[in-house]
Amino acid sequence: MKWFNNLKVAYKVLICCFLLISLSVIIVFFSVSSMKETKDVVQDYRNNSVLSVITMDGISKNLLQGRVNMFAATVAVEKGDMEEVKKRLEDTAKLREENLKLLEHVKQRSKTSEENNITQKLIPVYMELGKSMNSFNEAVKAGNKADMERYMSSWLDNYRVVRDYMAQLHDLTRKNGADKIIAEYAEIGRASCRERV
Repeated sequence: MKWFNNLKVAYKVLICCFLLISLSVIIVFFSVSSMKETKDVVQDYRNNSVLSVITMDGISKNLLQGRVNMFAATVAVEKGDMEEVKKRLEDTAKLREENLKLLEHVKQRSKTSEENNITQKLIPVYMELGKSMNSFNEAVKAGNKADMERYMSSWLDNYRVVRDYMAQLHDLTRKNGADKIIAEYAEIGRASCRERV
């Protein structure tokens, strides 16, 4: 330390400034690297949890709109308003196509084995829901009120099962996403502590 004391004041200030700048650069480097890891974790959470939950909400909304269309088509058949019937059936077909695309997104995203099991149970029941809707549409076109009632009831039974599976999947996806992001943030915290040491 004697060599430091023997230096001129200007050199001492220069060395201290150099050390301060070096420490600042190191801190910035660790901050940027932590931010990149945080960005990756948040992006994974968004893609695999948030968007999936939004997608599931979209499926549920479309199913409810399909149910409304069924009731409206039934009323329109009773009134003889075939233009309204046609409009409701076309809207229901569009909702069905949209739901199939949304359901494909739910199937393809990364998920746990428990989520995968629920999805595998959901899909066949959802397909039965579509068959009930198609049968209802045929009954509407034929004007057969008894079949319309029967298929509405069948659709509602299947809808309740789909709704329950969707609720389970929704809750599980949110829970797993939150658990994963908490675990990854904890890991980032431990990793940055190790890097600093």
